[in-house]
Order: sequence, then C-alpha cells, then structure tokens
Amino acid sequence: MQFAAQQQSLQEDQALLLASRGVILVQGERAPEALQPLIITSIDKHEKKPLLTYVLDDQGYLKIDLFVVRYNEDLLIEVDKTLIPNLIELLTPHCKALKVTARDVSADWRVFAELPDQNTFDDGGEFIKYADPRSHMGSRLLRPENSRISSQWGSEIKWATHAHKLGFLPSTTRLQNLKVSPLEAGLHALNLLDAKRLPKRLQAAMSSPETGLSRRLLPMRIEPKSDSFPTMTGGLPVLAGDTEIGRAVCHHGLFALALIELEPWRNALNIGAALRCADQPVLISWPSWLSQESRGRGGPVAMSSKLN
Repeated sequence: MQFAAQQQSLQEDQALLLASRGVILVQGERAPEALQPLIITSIDKHEKKPLLTYVLDDQGYLKIDLFVVRYNEDLLIEVDKTLIPNLIELLTPHCKALKVTARDVSADWRVFAELPDQNTFDDGGEFIKYADPRSHMGSRLLRPENSRISSQWGSEIKWATHAHKLGFLPSTTRLQNLKVSPLEAGLHALNLLDAKRLPKRLQAAMSSPETGLSRRLLPMRIEPKSDSFPTMTGGLPVLAGDTEIGRAVCHHGLFALALIELEPWRNALNIGAALRCADQPVLISWPSWLSQESRGRGGPVAMSSKLN
C-alpha cells in the first residue's frame, strides 16, 4: 500500500476561492509607470501599499476593476480572467516604451477572499495578503497554485452575495451592456478616485455629487413570492407600478445590485409604490458606507433630495 507524500492537516483553510480571478505579472523597474496611464488612482500616493483601482472606457464608464500588489520590484495585478486579454492589450504599448513586460501568470496563483468573520490558516507557505478597501469586504489573498489544498474552501458565490448585500460591484464584467460611472458606483465615497485622472465631466460631478448625479448603483433585496424565482441580471427593469426606476445588474440569492434612477425612486417612496423586478417584490436600500445617516429602505436619506 502506498501513501501520498504530502502531509495532511486537521486544521483547514476556510477562505473563499475566487476562481474567476486571475493574475498579470508586470515585470520591470518601471512597471508602475506602465500601468499608471490606464488607471484612475495615483500609484505614487499609495507608495507600496496594495490598491483597488479601475480602468475607464473612452466615455468615462467602468471597464476593468483590478487590485495592484507590489511583488519584489514588480507588480501583480489581480483581475477577472476574462478581462486579462483586454488589460494586456492596453498595457502593451506602455510596456514596450518603458522596456517592461506584462504576461498572464494565472496558472501560478490562486486568488482568495477572506470576509471579516473569517480567519485563514497560515501553514507557513508563501502567500500575499492585502486589505479590500471597501467597507466590511475583508481581505484578499494570493497563494501559489502548488500550495496546500483545503476541503473547506468556500464558494465565490458567497463572496459575491456579500458584495451585493453591501452595495459593491463584484466585477465590472457584471455590467455587460450597462454603462456605470465610477461616481455612480460610489467610488468617490471610498477615496478610490484621483480627480485629476478623471474625465472633466466626472471631475465636475465629483465636486458636487448630490446635484451632479441622477443615478446610483444600489443594493436590492428580493422578497420572493416562492422558494424559487428568476435570476435578475442583464439589465432587467426594476419597476414602481408601471414606471421603470432602474435596471438590475447582478444577482445571487436574496441580494442583487441595481442601477437606480434616483428621482423616480424617491417619487415611488413618497407615494408608497411597491417595487418589483422579474415579477418579484424588491426593496432598494441606501448603503451605510455611502451615507453615514442612512437608514436603508425608505429612510430619511433615501427620501432626501440630497443623497451624497
């Protein structure tokens, strides 16, 4: 009888494996300079701290979300695997000019999330841990692909549902055909934006978001009529009576995200109109991280004409 050479441990890791996320290695002394023109955050301001940032499209809407982590003298960029070809294509001319290389190293790393109530087991192997700056989203971890495997790893769906509940976009891939600006996603409230790196239109809105924005990406709770109900994604309309007040963006379980038109939503709250999506009752809330006085569903901030 033969036994596996690898040792087994009774203490197992319970992190959430984010199988959809991959890693790009940007290698070279001037790697930060190659990335900087693409993103809306100043790398220099964060020195050597990991950062969450975004690439915008030509119209100023969210295109690619990424974590940037220093790795010796290089950069590791954690990003959705489906967006890696697009990001490498954008990086290539800057890399060539600065004699830097960018390549997909997703086969070498696993990406994990650790929520605030989780603790992951340190088995002494290599790992990189960095905080997620979004409130109550915990931390992220990068581990080599050949590190020890745990039978207790949780599902990425649990992590995405947690993000929906708080009002955070798990990935820009969820936007599909919807256009969402960084301010509509609340990134200004998280100090993730450098105004100088935004288009002029967004700079003006950033100076006065309570009057400059008419839409918000907000959490939506489903109050289902039965124990099974349709998935609310792909821009399904959110209705107040016969009036459309927004579009569903992504959904898992009882929680979703929706791009909400603020004025029609306020009007619906004022008259007590029931909200629904895919013929299911829903409730829109105002996340506490976006407004300290928030009371969520129909509270004073939600009812106010001055939503921060």
